[in-house]
Amino acid sequence: MGPASVITSVGRFINNLRFRKSDQTSEAIACVSKALHESEKYFLRLEQGSERSEEREHQISDLWEHAAEPVRRVDREFSSWCRYKARYWLTRDRYTAEEIKQLNIGLDNMNKRMHELMDEN
Repeated sequence: MGPASVITSVGRFINNLRFRKSDQTSEAIACVSKALHESEKYFLRLEQGSERSEEREHQISDLWEHAAEPVRRVDREFSSWCRYKARYWLTRDRYTAEEIKQLNIGLDNMNKRMHELMDEN
């Protein structure tokens, strides 16, 4: 294998890694986007007078937990935020506004971080 062949192979390998990273980031963004959207819809319904639903809150928790794994592949810190958000939805009443802020799990903060991931790609 000559030098040109090695360079071509290395180039293909690097491009493959870039595409894989891009695919992983896209999957992470899609999962977080869905969890954010469902969270926002739920809060909107509450603001409009709907009753709280433990079943729906558990479903939203599952969305955040599901998002944590693809996010872990691209951003470990953000993944931990997703896991905290999943726990939050299981036990919402136990969290104070200050704890939500300290854990970086407010919806605005989660949305901001998702957009940062989008901008990185």
